[in-house]
Amino acid sequence: MIIGPPLFISLGFFLSIIAVETLILLEYAKLSSATIAPARIRSFKHEKAAATLRLGSFRSKLVGSRRFVVVTPHGLECAVGEFREGSGALVLEPSRAGRFENLSLKLFDEDILGLFGRETVVQLDGFVLESLPSSLRAPALPILVSPISLGDIPAGRRGGGQELHMVEQYHPGLDAKDVIWRRVAQSPTEELVSRTRESSIRRSVTLGIALAWKSDESRAVLLDLAAEALGQIAKPLLDLGIVVRISFVSQSRISSFDSSSHAEVAEAILGLTDIDNDGFVGEPISASDIVIAEKVNFFEKRQLALSRTGPVLLISETTAYPHEEDKTFVFTGKEDLTALVEAVIET
Repeated sequence: MIIGPPLFISLGFFLSIIAVETLILLEYAKLSSATIAPARIRSFKHEKAAATLRLGSFRSKLVGSRRFVVVTPHGLECAVGEFREGSGALVLEPSRAGRFENLSLKLFDEDILGLFGRETVVQLDGFVLESLPSSLRAPALPILVSPISLGDIPAGRRGGGQELHMVEQYHPGLDAKDVIWRRVAQSPTEELVSRTRESSIRRSVTLGIALAWKSDESRAVLLDLAAEALGQIAKPLLDLGIVVRISFVSQSRISSFDSSSHAEVAEAILGLTDIDNDGFVGEPISASDIVIAEKVNFFEKRQLALSRTGPVLLISETTAYPHEEDKTFVFTGKEDLTALVEAVIET
């Protein structure tokens, strides 16, 4: 009589009560909020960054287990540490360059008997991790400008070119060989008059970018390669005093960033996150000094039928390239783009 049906009925009733209570507790244990502090992190690629995940929810002892998973975009890894008093440590490490946002948190709750469970997803709005390309902190490429090109592309300012910019009174700092001795001899005041040459260093270089991708993973790869290429190209140009303009199509319109410092180039590179996924190379992108495009679709008729004088840089993870042209370069992340920079300066 003790271990007969009454005992099983009582046990079943008791377990039912526990199950109902557990379901209620799981309902109240629903995650109410989740935030990451600091809300904005900027680091270089492959550089680990620490952050804190803070949760706002009810926690009951009858909730048996709780697991957290931070869902990140392609190119960003996240490790979650132990939680104490509603907060836990995060270790974020980007393997690609770019701006990472729209993270989410998955919370798995399970009752003490393992009978019921709940999965809750909360968007981590407001958090952004900005990953800069490694090329921005690497030494600048040694660029050699051929003396033959001096004066071919006048910049409209004083410099060491071959073209005459203006005639002015000689003063220390000017080259003595530019003194116009014939005019000095004819002058009643014997005033020294000197030629001032026009600079042949270009004032600006425009980089036009057009990309197309088929998945989030290929998007992360292409944006990373474009960022590395931009960093490698822009640094030596800035060292020469050249303003770098980076242009691409964003929200069906041309977005342009004029950069005269490394910090401004970094902002332009992070802005690539908003580039449109069409790969179309039209005006004014096609008129850029350098066109940077995704290799696979670049030669499709819908994208480009150009007779260009400037170089083209095609980015891809693969090295195979069936098209061979004098001013076409391929960048897979390992190439030295010195020849490309020298080509655009002397064009």
